[in-house]
Amino acid sequence: MRQIWLHRRGENWADRPVPPRAVGKAAEVALAVFFGLCGAFAAVGLTHLLPHLDDNARGMVSLLAVVFGGWVGSAVTLHLVDRWNHRTPVRSRPVGKRARRAAPRSAG
Repeated sequence: MRQIWLHRRGENWADRPVPPRAVGKAAEVALAVFFGLCGAFAAVGLTHLLPHLDDNARGMVSLLAVVFGGWVGSAVTLHLVDRWNHRTPVRSRPVGKRARRAAPRSAG
């Protein structure tokens, strides 16, 4: 079957390479999902350490912890990946002491 496919694909056939950006984006999404799940499980684990909660309250707090922990885990991961890929803009103006030193002095 492979021989037939090789014969019929033609002489000018070329394999389309996968663009590296598409692979990178898929890896970013996979990392965000993974760390989102890790954050959700960690948050639920922390809710079971809270004392004096009945079953209904523990269930509601656990549900909120899953949502919030997953959101925090994925958001932090995507932010760090953007920083590592230099897609997050760097501050264009100095902050703090550097801002005071860089400010023009008034003549007067």
